[in-house]
Amino acid sequence: MKAIKISYEIVCAVATKSGTCPICNKNVSRKTKFEFTVNPFNKNSDGTVKTKKQVQEELDNEIKKWLPDFTHEKCKTLKSILDEAYILKTEHPSKDCRHFANNVYNFLKKEK
Repeated sequence: MKAIKISYEIVCAVATKSGTCPICNKNVSRKTKFEFTVNPFNKNSDGTVKTKKQVQEELDNEIKKWLPDFTHEKCKTLKSILDEAYILKTEHPSKDCRHFANNVYNFLKKEK
């Protein structure tokens, strides 16, 4: 038995969006690639096969809907540590633990 390979036309676009990290307020840009194919399985609601133009419009709509996360990984880590230190500072009954957490919280807040 011989395998048959069928290639379909690919409609692709690279989208770049810029924003601000909500934690450090630095400018951030995110980039991603969107790919759709023009194929007989890609159909409209009435059952007709989508044209290349329709697939391109669908791709453009996906790009418009795309909302990247502009938070740096380093900032996410710092935020989670800050949150934990704040919880320790406010909720833990031990005075030593509160003192330690308060110092960590204040130090990390300055680093931010």
